[in-house]
Order: sequence, then structure tokens, then C-alpha cells
Amino acid sequence: MLKVYFAENEAIGSLRYGGGFIYGEMMIALFGNFKLSKSLMGEESFLVKKA
Repeated sequence: MLKVYFAENEAIGSLRYGGGFIYGEMMIALFGNFKLSKSLMGEESFLVKKA
């Protein structure tokens, strides 16, 4: 599962891999700066900087 967070760690969305992933990338592109990170549990998160 892919989780999307603002830089302040406020969750804005949680998406599964597959069809939802494209939507997630589009959403992230709208916010601008981001980085993909993996937690110790292997969960992937996008940390998004607010403009």
C-alpha cells in the first residue's frame, strides 16, 4: 500500500498498487516536491512538501 503524506506528516491519501498508483502519481505531481521513502516495515510513503 502506498501512503501519501504532507511534509507535516498529515495523510492525504492511501493507495494500493495497480490502477490507483497512476492517480497517486498525478496527485503528487500537483503538489510538486516529493521523495519516496521506505519505512522499516517496508511500507512506501511519499512525503510531499507544501508550496
